[in-house]
Amino acid sequence: MKKRKRTAQEKIRAIQMLSGILVPVLVQTLPYADRGTYRNVWEIAGELFRKPEWHLVYGIFGLMEVTAVLYLIRLVLLIRRKETGILYKLPAWLFFLDICIMMYMGQLYALLPAAYATFEFMYVRFQEETEEREEAWAQARQKEQEQKKRRKQALYFPGEYPKELYQIVRRMWREQMPSQMLVILSEAFLAAVIYFVLSGYRMMESRYTMESSITGEGIYGLFRSLGVVMGACCLLMMTLMFSWFIREQKKEYRMLTILGMRRHTALRIFLLGVAGNAFAAVIPGMTVGCVCALVFRKQLLQAEEGGHLAGAADISLLAAAFLLYVLILLIALGLNQENILSLGENTDRNAEKREEKRPGFGCIAWIVAGGALFLAGTFWYSMREWAESMYIHLLSISGLFLLLAGGTALVIRAGKRRFDVRIFDRRPFQKQFWSNFWRLFFMSVLYFLMFAVFMPPFAASRIRQNVASMYPYDVVCMVYEEDLPKILKLGETCQAQILHFPMVRMTSIYGSDSQIMQRGSRTVKWPQGQHVAVSESTYEIMRKEAGKPERNLQLQGEEMHIVYQQDLSVKAHTIDWDTTRMEDRLRFGQPLEFYNPDDYRRVFPSRNIVSEERDCLTGSFHQGMQENLIVLSDEYFTEVYEKIRSYNADHMDERRQITFSEWKAYTYTHPENLTEGPTELLCIRVQEQNRETFLKELSGLDKAYRFDQMWDRNIRPYYVKSEMEANMRSEISFTRIAYGFILMLLYVMAVFQYGVKIQMELPSWEWENRFLMKMGMKRRERRRKIRYQMRILMLVPLLSGVLPGILFSVLTGRARLFTDREMREFLGNTAIFYGTFLLCSFLIYCLFKWHIWNKVEKSEKNG
Repeated sequence: MKKRKRTAQEKIRAIQMLSGILVPVLVQTLPYADRGTYRNVWEIAGELFRKPEWHLVYGIFGLMEVTAVLYLIRLVLLIRRKETGILYKLPAWLFFLDICIMMYMGQLYALLPAAYATFEFMYVRFQEETEEREEAWAQARQKEQEQKKRRKQALYFPGEYPKELYQIVRRMWREQMPSQMLVILSEAFLAAVIYFVLSGYRMMESRYTMESSITGEGIYGLFRSLGVVMGACCLLMMTLMFSWFIREQKKEYRMLTILGMRRHTALRIFLLGVAGNAFAAVIPGMTVGCVCALVFRKQLLQAEEGGHLAGAADISLLAAAFLLYVLILLIALGLNQENILSLGENTDRNAEKREEKRPGFGCIAWIVAGGALFLAGTFWYSMREWAESMYIHLLSISGLFLLLAGGTALVIRAGKRRFDVRIFDRRPFQKQFWSNFWRLFFMSVLYFLMFAVFMPPFAASRIRQNVASMYPYDVVCMVYEEDLPKILKLGETCQAQILHFPMVRMTSIYGSDSQIMQRGSRTVKWPQGQHVAVSESTYEIMRKEAGKPERNLQLQGEEMHIVYQQDLSVKAHTIDWDTTRMEDRLRFGQPLEFYNPDDYRRVFPSRNIVSEERDCLTGSFHQGMQENLIVLSDEYFTEVYEKIRSYNADHMDERRQITFSEWKAYTYTHPENLTEGPTELLCIRVQEQNRETFLKELSGLDKAYRFDQMWDRNIRPYYVKSEMEANMRSEISFTRIAYGFILMLLYVMAVFQYGVKIQMELPSWEWENRFLMKMGMKRRERRRKIRYQMRILMLVPLLSGVLPGILFSVLTGRARLFTDREMREFLGNTAIFYGTFLLCSFLIYCLFKWHIWNKVEKSEKNG
């Protein structure tokens, strides 16, 4: 008897049942990198039950176990021949989760589940498409034969096309001028954005390259992040724009195809038109971008008199912007490749009228999943150690996508159950759900970035600050004990008031929020954060000298208190960024050029930090990234101080004789540095007439302490108030101006997208208005229908940005450790800016409403 051929669904069921066994086995057997060691899930679970504390690896373990359980549940459903529902998409979740775990742990063999998920997905897709592909191939072959026959009979133009066809093409392009102008405006806007962002990045690089190359922070890092965000937004904008433009072109190209135009001719005409539009847009776009960059540079120079910034216009910048402009356009066209190739083939004149598939009965699950993702992103952001990290917002944006898609589909499905006159209000999303939803989502993302991501730091930079009070001393100096008498004698000569405090260096295992890809075992991380440890008594004296109220910390044992010395415009951060940021690992002493990374727990012990505050008791020297104060109890500090002081004294003679290369290689053969940093903190007030002499004598410390600057050239043995204060003022002004330009850029892009969408809907509104007028609908009702659709396109994106923006603004204020007074002013600034942008949006809505109704009435009279 002939063996029955297995169907595609049976093969899919078999591979999914195999996955239900194999994936849980892989999850249980693969080892995971856990803080320098490799453990399987049973060892991790045992440690969790023995020592119940939070660590990111426990979350990873939980997600992988949940995934394994879901695969088992799907296996049971398949055995019982039940519908698997959303569990059918498990390979996509496993792939995403496993890639994230690999990026965190750096284990290449951890890609095994992802590789298997890819195999399962591709196999299932292959089986699903096999029967459809065979049927489509047969239909295409039959259609091709019919087309050949038709061309031979009547519609084939041998040789050259007649002149009349060229006249039709030229007239077609003239009639499509409105849609082409929208494309040209979009491309000009793209060129302006690219030029402005590249110019701003270049200016910030010339100004902050030394500081920011170490920490990854500041305005330099801001423009680097902005480049990624705006690049993604611009690519999505042009992809949506080309998708709409190609759909409009298809309406005309179908007739040409029916008349006998060859496919390659249609493609050639389209690509020539796209290239012409791109070159027509690049010159005005680059010009506008150059003007904006020049204005931006002028504002920055006014904020820092006598400063130096790179130029805003030159040939190399224009060339780089043009190449990036062309690259984004090519990628956007590539993402629409299928639509482009079908230009010369499609003869179905009703293609755009067919209803697109949208989320059905699963839209409730979309809403629940979206809410869960948004709450997860909010909870992650609320953790001060991770607050203001840009990539956290990917969770919130993903949740926003699911909430909007599910909510919109649910509203449409509820409206279809009854017939009423509002059916026309929902018509765009009923017929072409995804085409309209993607643009709505894009505008929502722009407003989310504007209100939730960039508005809080801009509002914080507008809080009033007394910069002079942040530097209570003219000079802050950190020296070794042997240099102390010389500095004190210099102070007597220059009639300086010197406050002398004991101190020790404390170094965190990692001092930057730039994420490092760990591959395999741990490595020595750079930069390591350098800070100043003082006693609780010293802390109280510093507060009194700075005019601050008394604060009794009452530290016990090895408890510590952190004083982040930064201004209000600096983003929230922690003292140590290593691993999950849930532990603060610091060592007493200076950074280590080398140590055993697998033994980092001993080299950098976890510290018990019981409280934090943001204040400036000696001065803000590195945007709060370094030179923060770490307060210890008097007993604990005395113990550490005596140990470091005696260690330095024992090795000081050797330090004087050692070479730079020997100093750098010292930790290769020793567990500690030759010396472990200054132990004397001098806070100095010197009269203005003696200040120049004092600083000239003090400048010799730069050469004497050259070894201590090996790890970071920005860490100096002394800091001068006048220099730091000028840097601080320019830093605040730069931050304010940069965020202001970014907000304006995002808002202009959002308004532009709103205008483009309105223009896209105008032809359908004109047709509907004529139709409803002939059906007897009153003018007031017809205007209400158009106003409703315009309000939806404006309000949904605005609410998607404003509501999360309020939440993230409050979380940002808490993460930055604002006082009550600062929080009130911060929220007041936020409310003012919200009101300003909302008022502008209302005026723009009224302007478009007036414009659209004039167009509709004109069409009504002409129709």
